[in-house]
Amino acid sequence: MRNALHEQLLKAGLVDEKRLEEAEREKRRDRHAPQTDSRQGKKNGRGPQQGRPEQARQAPKQAAAAPRRPAPAQPTKAALDAARHATQLARRELDREIIHIIKANRRTHNDGEEVYNFIDGKKVARIYVSAEMHGQLSKGELSIVRLRSRYAVVSAETAAAIVQKAPDYLVVANQSEAGEVLDPAYAEHPIPDDLRW
Repeated sequence: MRNALHEQLLKAGLVDEKRLEEAEREKRRDRHAPQTDSRQGKKNGRGPQQGRPEQARQAPKQAAAAPRRPAPAQPTKAALDAARHATQLARRELDREIIHIIKANRRTHNDGEEVYNFIDGKKVARIYVSAEMHGQLSKGELSIVRLRSRYAVVSAETAAAIVQKAPDYLVVANQSEAGEVLDPAYAEHPIPDDLRW
């Protein structure tokens, strides 16, 4: 039985399954071991003369009368490793499929003089595109997806297909202007076509 801290440590990679199992075994061993008072050599700090003798005699009878619940089946290490391996294989296959889609449908970029800035997570990234591509990216006709450690420009339809399979590959997908609703306060002030940031 793991708590949230154990799960977080596993996800962060600070501990592995083996260490957690060892720690749980030690914890159970410490919990079930009789505690002795080092000064008097008595278990749990109480001798037979302390406490109520009636309760001491009845406790073993009550414990024997209570039915024991079977321990829940614990998955074996081999089963956990097999499940983890299957998950990794499925993720690799999905990555290969997405990368194939991106490579087959990407548009060439980095050959233009226009800089297109965008946000990827917590950083501002940039790619060089032609003026036509810059306009298409701004209008939502093209999107930017992550291709390993680089970026690729694909059509909005291709980006939609990628998002259905793995949304973490999508970096930029602007909304098309056709469905854009302007705030009435700004309706009189259109955005200039040559605005760059």
